Amino acid sequence: MKDIVEWLIGMEHMSGELYKDTVDLFKEDEVFAPFLNHLAEDEAWHFHVMGSAAEYFNHGTPLPSDIVLDDAVKARVEAPFRESRWKIEKGTLTKEALLDCIVKTEFSEWNNLFLYVVNSLKGIRREFAYVASKMEQHKKYIERHFEKISGNGTRLDSMRRLPKVWNIRILVVEDYEPLRVLISDILSTEGSVDTAENGEQGLAKLAEQHYDIVLSDDFMPGMSGVEFYQQAVFQCPLLEEHFLFIMDVIKPEDVEFAREHKIKYLQKPLSVDEVRETVRDIMSKTPRQRHQRNRPC
Repeated sequence: MKDIVEWLIGMEHMSGELYKDTVDLFKEDEVFAPFLNHLAEDEAWHFHVMGSAAEYFNHGTPLPSDIVLDDAVKARVEAPFRESRWKIEKGTLTKEALLDCIVKTEFSEWNNLFLYVVNSLKGIRREFAYVASKMEQHKKYIERHFEKISGNGTRLDSMRRLPKVWNIRILVVEDYEPLRVLISDILSTEGSVDTAENGEQGLAKLAEQHYDIVLSDDFMPGMSGVEFYQQAVFQCPLLEEHFLFIMDVIKPEDVEFAREHKIKYLQKPLSVDEVRETVRDIMSKTPRQRHQRNRPC
């Protein structure tokens, strides 16, 4: 297992550097350059994740590996990146060639082995369940980008054939039942949606399982939205970056709180498309690299 992790660390570094360098190469493309920058940030986080796995294997109980990583697999997975790097040096790398490189590598054993490590650890360290959910969002982000570009049908089909690595779970906390049901329906295509009528019920749901994002009304009977957020984040620190407030009235103190804690918010009446796109944006955001506390949820 340790050998696999060490190779994955090298792969994440290689891919991250390639994407970072190609951002400048395609900087005039207002759609493709941000896409490459996002991928570079994702790979930097994946590098950090595999570093945490290596640290665990160095200091924790060793896990046996049921698979051997041979040189032929390494060469096959690394080849598209090395070819793209060679084309950069020759000044011949095209957008189409880079897109092909992305599809070939995302569809390779690289992802399979990354998930093998994550799945081996997520039953031991709960934060690795969060990693699995972010990998699913990484795949969805690439799919959505391919949907925006004409001529990407074959590549999009390849991405959609990748097995789902995580079932996205969404929690909606809203006391007004018609709106609670509507938001659930809007987000049903994004993942499995659970609901709660108030903060107390929301905290009980969070104690039972991991959620990828929480949407909460800011004004509810009993526990306020801010109080719910504070207790939810204490219970599940990873929700800091995966929370969305639904505000009835924009009050200065609530806006200040949201800005201070970098929480996104929407004001009623809601736009269906805005709800869906904001949720997608929050879930696809690359996590900040920081030390996680002892209660990863």
